Amino acid sequence: EPALSAPIHLGMDDDAFDHEAGLITKQEVRAVVIAKLALGEGQVLWDVGAGCGSVGIEASLLVPGGAVYAVEKRPEHVSRIHANRRRYGTARLRVVQGTAPECLAGLPSPDRVFVGGGGDNLASILRTCADRLEPSGRLVMTAVRLETLETARTFLQQTGWPMEIVQLQISRAKPLSRGSYLAALNPVWVVAAIKPGKGTETKRS
Repeated sequence: EPALSAPIHLGMDDDAFDHEAGLITKQEVRAVVIAKLALGEGQVLWDVGAGCGSVGIEASLLVPGGAVYAVEKRPEHVSRIHANRRRYGTARLRVVQGTAPECLAGLPSPDRVFVGGGGDNLASILRTCADRLEPSGRLVMTAVRLETLETARTFLQQTGWPMEIVQLQISRAKPLSRGSYLAALNPVWVVAAIKPGKGTETKRS
């Protein structure tokens, strides 16, 4: 196995991970997502549509005694998760290759869920995650497309769970002539919701 390239820490550069160009939860978005997950000791996190595993790898720092399940259907992305896991020695990260929601059935029920992908299956993935999520658990997802945001918003409105939506507009400085300019990344929505705890009534709208 290759030696560790650097100690793992929160908010790692995008190029610290082996990933397909553009298909990674960007550094700044990753930081907000992990903050919204409010991770803690002994928790189980599902990272559904894990891509290269960047969120799950960083999140593993914040669940001592717990576990992170990186779920990804595309074999080439699964290979990248394994490579990144080896690179940083992330023992708490377990890689699950399969199509969600079907492949989630055998996993331990989560305390936290991050959905970074889902495509056409998003509504059924959210339904399964919501059903399996422990009471007082948190579900966080990102959306770049308007349709993805609308699917998530509609679903969570129907559950009646407390929900927040944050839009991130990130620009990074790039060199230009003898100075620099700001290059904008795609706007990203972060949707976060909390499943009511035991004994809490859920209001359905």
